[in-house]
Amino acid sequence: MPGRIDVQNEKFEYGDSMPFHVLEIMLQPGTNVDIRDRLMHHWHSELEICCCQYSGEHHFIDGREHISEPGKIIIVNPGSIHHFVLEPFEEENPRRIAVLLLVERDYLRSKFPSADKLCFSAEGQSDPEVAELMERLTCYSVRDDGISDKEAYSPEDDPVLRYSHIDHELNEWEKAEFEGLVLQVLAMLVRDRAEIRDHNVNAEGQSANDRMKEIIFFLEEHYNEQITQEEVAGHFYYSPSHFSSFFKKNMKMTFSEYLSDFRAMKARFDLLNTDDSIYTIAIRNGFSDSRRLIIAFRKLYGVTPLQYRKASKYKKR
Repeated sequence: MPGRIDVQNEKFEYGDSMPFHVLEIMLQPGTNVDIRDRLMHHWHSELEICCCQYSGEHHFIDGREHISEPGKIIIVNPGSIHHFVLEPFEEENPRRIAVLLLVERDYLRSKFPSADKLCFSAEGQSDPEVAELMERLTCYSVRDDGISDKEAYSPEDDPVLRYSHIDHELNEWEKAEFEGLVLQVLAMLVRDRAEIRDHNVNAEGQSANDRMKEIIFFLEEHYNEQITQEEVAGHFYYSPSHFSSFFKKNMKMTFSEYLSDFRAMKARFDLLNTDDSIYTIAIRNGFSDSRRLIIAFRKLYGVTPLQYRKASKYKKR
């Protein structure tokens, strides 16, 4: 009988005021290793759109296999458990194997009122129009030896993958064009690949992963409120002690650690994009005072919020 699969929740940050990421996945020359552990089972609250550019990828989404071909568009719905496996790669030059577009859940809701009931067909289909738009989106990214955000994917010296990111602040027309391209992609996929489904689920018989995803979605919607572990446990019909152990077992951290980290990530966005005081940012993001934000922020980023803001402003000069 197969062992229990460890499924990770992946958190993305949006520091440039654009509620989406464009990532180019590059495979480096000389790579002849099994990298399944680097691309392990995970899920996130973003909609993920993958434009395949390589025939050696095997995508697994909610237990179903989807084999890549250049030009195929594979879609991962928010909350779907997925991973992919690569066939051996022995080419002499770097190769781009996919372009990913990750769209924040709240942004989807703002543009499509029925977003919470939209379910996209994951099955890879060739779509030249969408593939062309995805290619145009990459003009705002540059390949880099490191990674774009907090170490969410792989170490800086990873010989296998490199992730693209925007390396400069976008001006108004660039932001408008960038968002326009994203909206075109979404409009085409909603038109051609989405259907409305009722997501009301009976709690009985849900897997631990399904329950955990519902809890994380709830926290992402209510993180800025003064919620407690006991209240969240009651909302999902758990006793406080059972909820505490269940959360730690599945998330590899405590409830308070997860909530504190998520609030600090959201506060980082405000530090970069507003001139509000540290206290105001702390309260807006669910902290009871600025001291708790400072402690959480230093733990996550290694500096205080004020130091981070000053360093970010200096880089923009």
